[in-house]
Amino acid sequence: MPMKTSVSRVLFSMIIIATSLQLLCAQNEGNTPQTIRDEDKQYITTGSVLIPAAVKDARLIIEAVDRWNAWMFAGMDGKGPTERFLLVYITGVGFPEPGAMNAFVEFRILRNLGKDKTPIPFILTRQYADNGDLAGITAVLAEKNAMMDSARYEITLSGSDTETEIAYAATVRLRGFFEFFVTLNSYTRTIEWYLEKIIGNFAYQILP
Repeated sequence: MPMKTSVSRVLFSMIIIATSLQLLCAQNEGNTPQTIRDEDKQYITTGSVLIPAAVKDARLIIEAVDRWNAWMFAGMDGKGPTERFLLVYITGVGFPEPGAMNAFVEFRILRNLGKDKTPIPFILTRQYADNGDLAGITAVLAEKNAMMDSARYEITLSGSDTETEIAYAATVRLRGFFEFFVTLNSYTRTIEWYLEKIIGNFAYQILP
């Protein structure tokens, strides 16, 4: 496996924790994200956000996965001005078959050099409440690679006609050399940048 492709898969899997499936925390009330590295060398991110919008509207937006590309990754592909330079930019997602999701990224070595679009396969599962309402979505990395053992991302939805609470939890475990290559600080800073972008995009979709 080419080195830059392997690196892109690891870095993307770290940042996606709060992206395509985690419409998380925000310019609104809630718990700020917390990321730790546990004794098993897993990076774990948890948190929640309370948004002043009807939960039924949030469910419609999140459940319409075929519309994610239309809003979720705006300003996150590195094609326009960015607040910081990242090695990996998310360019979109695809759904090759029911229950499957490919997330696409571009790996950058030097700004606009060394681009490498890489699909990351996930298994996508929806959870429903007894009344049929969407209760959550989970994405699990479909296969291990040379540098990552596992990744799991999940959100849950609850609320009323006036507010929505989105809670999330995500876990990623790296392999071999990359357990040392990525620090907790760099991991957390990258996630927070993507969280801020996705939160803003989601809020624009749901808030009146």
